[in-house]
Amino acid sequence: MLGEDFINFCLRIMPKKKTEDTENSWRKIPQSRTRRKSSPLARKRSLRTLYLSSLALLGIAAVFVLAAGGWLLLREATRSLSQGLQSPVLEDEKVLFQTDGYLTVEWLLEELALTGAHQPIFSLSLTELRERLESNGQVDKAILAVLPPDRLAVRLQERKPVLRMVARNSDGERMRLLVGQDGLVYEGYGYPLPLLRSLPHVDIDRVSHSDHGFGQLPGFPQVAELLRIAEEETPEMYRTWRVVSLRQLPKIVVQSDNVGQAIFPDRDFEENVLRLRDLVRGTRREGYDRLEMVDLSLEHVPMRPSSR
Repeated sequence: MLGEDFINFCLRIMPKKKTEDTENSWRKIPQSRTRRKSSPLARKRSLRTLYLSSLALLGIAAVFVLAAGGWLLLREATRSLSQGLQSPVLEDEKVLFQTDGYLTVEWLLEELALTGAHQPIFSLSLTELRERLESNGQVDKAILAVLPPDRLAVRLQERKPVLRMVARNSDGERMRLLVGQDGLVYEGYGYPLPLLRSLPHVDIDRVSHSDHGFGQLPGFPQVAELLRIAEEETPEMYRTWRVVSLRQLPKIVVQSDNVGQAIFPDRDFEENVLRLRDLVRGTRREGYDRLEMVDLSLEHVPMRPSSR
């Protein structure tokens, strides 16, 4: 009996067998549905891949556009060159002309002998044309360029006249000439008459002349400096200057409405111009119309006023 009771006791305390399938029981446990977050490094790699892909696409597009543009430019240049080789230089419309002085397109075409010339624009020698222009005394500097298909661009810098003179040519004919700031003597073209009349005359023994034109006056850097200072510092007095004589170089002698002869040394121009202005004013205050002679080359200026 004891054995039977013990067996029954053991059967009571033993765990009962589970009726459900233990293999599937874990599915009934609540599970978390949260996605795993991507790391910053992964996001950075994705953006870099997208950036590089975009750059590649843009590069391919740029190459295509440049190739197409180059082809169009080459076609247009070839067409323009073909037209330019067949276009003669005949009229003003073919010339783009600019100057800082008084020369005109008509003068330019005649000077370059291009009027009526059936000559291809691209066959012109720009160096030869530039030298031809600059051989004219009124032209200080010339710049030329060919503009496809059939135009010539010309830009001139002209000399500014500071004196005028009258000379005779080999045939004895009188010639009205001008003197530039660098002392070069030349025949002027297109200057308005009031401008020419405002220039003082120059008095000199002779002017050199050759087949290439006139030469430069001697000692002119000092003369040009005196004229510039007088015009800037005393414009009213400068407008009364009538003759500038170079016969006593290095001294410069000026004849004006107020002074018969004002003798300037080749130095201290600003100081002496102002001294002359003050002397003229003082003479007027004393009742004299003008001074006959003032020698500014001396420390104590001798003056000889005219009679009252």
